[in-house]
Amino acid sequence: MPSVKQYKTRYERMLSERSNVDVQSQTIAELFAPSRAQITRKVEPGSSMTQKIFDSTAIFANVILAASLHSFLTNPSTKWASLKFANEELNEQPEAREFLEAAASRLLLGFRQSNFDAAVNESYLNLGAFGIGCQVAEEKDPDETEEEIEGFRGFRFEAFNPGTYTLAENAEKRVDTLYHTDQMSVRAAADRFGENVLSDEAKAALRKDEDMPLKLLHCVHPRRRQERGKTGTRQHPFASVWMELETDSKLLESGYQEFPFQVVRWGKVMGNPYGFGPGHMSLNDVQSKNRARELGFRTWAKAIDPPMKMLDDGVLSDVDIRASGLTIVQRMDAIQPWESTTPLNMQLDQFNHMELKTSIREMFFTDLLLALMSRDAPAMTATEVVAKQQILMRLLGPTFGRLISELFNPLIDRAFGLMLRAGALPELPEIVRVAAAQGQGDIEVEYEGPLARAQKQDDSMLIVQGIQTAVGLFGENAADVIKMDEAQKRMLEASGFPADLVRTDKEIAERREERVAAMQAEKQLDDLEQAARTAAEASKAQPLMDMVAQGEAA
Repeated sequence: MPSVKQYKTRYERMLSERSNVDVQSQTIAELFAPSRAQITRKVEPGSSMTQKIFDSTAIFANVILAASLHSFLTNPSTKWASLKFANEELNEQPEAREFLEAAASRLLLGFRQSNFDAAVNESYLNLGAFGIGCQVAEEKDPDETEEEIEGFRGFRFEAFNPGTYTLAENAEKRVDTLYHTDQMSVRAAADRFGENVLSDEAKAALRKDEDMPLKLLHCVHPRRRQERGKTGTRQHPFASVWMELETDSKLLESGYQEFPFQVVRWGKVMGNPYGFGPGHMSLNDVQSKNRARELGFRTWAKAIDPPMKMLDDGVLSDVDIRASGLTIVQRMDAIQPWESTTPLNMQLDQFNHMELKTSIREMFFTDLLLALMSRDAPAMTATEVVAKQQILMRLLGPTFGRLISELFNPLIDRAFGLMLRAGALPELPEIVRVAAAQGQGDIEVEYEGPLARAQKQDDSMLIVQGIQTAVGLFGENAADVIKMDEAQKRMLEASGFPADLVRTDKEIAERREERVAAMQAEKQLDDLEQAARTAAEASKAQPLMDMVAQGEAA
């Protein structure tokens, strides 16, 4: 395990590598998210942070994008994720499917009962503005001791702002190392880590001023090898070390079974793990519009309350520009407003503003998102809604892929692991235990939000069009080629139909056998009834036939 000095040396190197990113992030924060503009400069709590804001187009666009991502991807009122086994044979087993349905329901319930919605919305805000979102998923009120705790206390999520953490990637370009700074009072630090591990300076502050802030550094990274002689959390795959930032005092060493942070990038440039997003791409337009609005305000102020010019010694009293004010002058032309030689072209100014505003809104998909979220959306037909969702999906396709691989998959893995170890998930069925022992129990996550369904709509439409074409050309013979059962399942899956309401192949076969047996039994009953009617009619006709036979004999 590295020493405290080695941790801090690495942290300082990572800070140095992040310096250029911090400069640009500070500029973005001042225009897109003023409350986060404390990256390269610090401000006193409660101070105004909007002095440089003259236009709110960028702030509004980023808020709409974040709200839309939350609504379309992780809406708490919908089931936005489900679980399935990578082994399709397991998915056909009712007890295995019931286990996954129950596990997914408990996971989403745990999210709803926690602060997940607030934290993930902060991550979405950071993702749009800075091109990166970072959050941590832990168990609520973690007891950071060497003892494992039984029972699950619920989730706790926290989003980190840019400038508070540094990153490192593994060979697969996935973030597996994160150092972040934190600050708490010395009293809170003593309660969490124990007074005996605090530095002498912190112990002295605890006796004099327990509310004095203490700067901390938290380092999480993969262990290169399991350390002998250590037990409990110190053997976990990811090391966790808390220390005081300004001293050499280590406060706590523990570990995690999974990497606890979810770090998602909108886009990524080789060599820069911090990513880029709409905030970077629209920054020039935002700066231009903000500056133009600032100059416009100054020009309007001059037009409304223009500067004055006056003759030397032409004014005998102070200039009073108030209503009914009196100014004594020697000549009537002694004081006059200053007239600019370049009059303001308000129409041209307004045109430039609208052009820049449109460019910024297009970069954040604002108009398309508002069309799907506005009051007029219910007036759109289902086809129009699907069409707009498909357009949005095509535009957000690459980003949606990153959200799945860097945010949702690690999030579900982490949450599933926490609940499973705490016994908060249903008991594993025997068939799943056997499959897991054979290495065939891998679980995959499927996302069922509006954007995920829109992504599948193309496949669904192709299936419908293909079936219609085949039936139109070949009639009933089309069923000899097309797997109609699979086609129906694909279409139901694309529409978001609950998986537990779809029958398995075995259930479908049994149902068809029952239907064939019922039809055969019904046919046999009809045959028996027909035979009985024939026999009855024959018995009625027999006397008449006998009479005819006797007459012929006579």
